[in-house]
Amino acid sequence: MFLGDASYDYKQKLGYQSSFVPVYESDPHLGIPYPDDYYCSDDFFGYLDSLDGAWINEQKLEIAVTRVPVVTLAEANQFVLKVKHYKSAASLGPWRNSVTLCADDADNNWEKDFVNDFEAISRNLDTSFSNLNVRKVYLDAFKLNDILRLKKL
Repeated sequence: MFLGDASYDYKQKLGYQSSFVPVYESDPHLGIPYPDDYYCSDDFFGYLDSLDGAWINEQKLEIAVTRVPVVTLAEANQFVLKVKHYKSAASLGPWRNSVTLCADDADNNWEKDFVNDFEAISRNLDTSFSNLNVRKVYLDAFKLNDILRLKKL
């Protein structure tokens, strides 16, 4: 787990004056439709095999990777207290049997992997953990409310 917001300029070469935890910036060869074909991901740190991390072939994470994007010490302390409370007996209740999975549907061909992974996770939870109430939410099931566009009008 990374405790700290991400920055691809962790050496402050661009002058942003950020002291954030580094994030991996991809190579530009992936053909992903982002500016300059780059994107940032913490997944790189969960690939432990010597050939992993190049995103050339399909790879699986060997360890879970997550980030809590706190900026201040107070935010970090608040997060730690929240985890401690979650692990305590005082927080037990039926809500712990509820799982909500949220995903976008595939608008483009390259997005189909996300939907397939989402469905596989849902099936696995549903069959392996019969005590869980699994709910799936697809973002396109809701009307898009473009707040930024509306503010400019």
